Amino acid sequence: MTVSKNDNREWINAVYNTLINAEFVLIKTNIKLATDLDLLLRQKWDLPDNYAFEKIRQNFMHELLKYISTQDESAITQQLHILELEHLSDLKTGFETAYEQVNKIYFQ
Repeated sequence: MTVSKNDNREWINAVYNTLINAEFVLIKTNIKLATDLDLLLRQKWDLPDNYAFEKIRQNFMHELLKYISTQDESAITQQLHILELEHLSDLKTGFETAYEQVNKIYFQ
């Protein structure tokens, strides 16, 4: 069986997106494990630029973790603004929802 470059990319996309999704679930349920996963991904994850979507999502998860510990929302606000400028409204809406969920869990 031969694995094509496209098949490999799809598999890598699935793995990275699953890890990012797991990080968000952990952010909502177990902040220690979320922080450990975030650290692992940031240390071991050297994605090429053609995985920009995954890089953006993982960076947002990292910023959510920082926000929870510092309550400084400036990086979150900046990312949402950049997504708006880049006309990435679906991604922005998803991030806003994630941010609202985190606020409800940790700050209300």
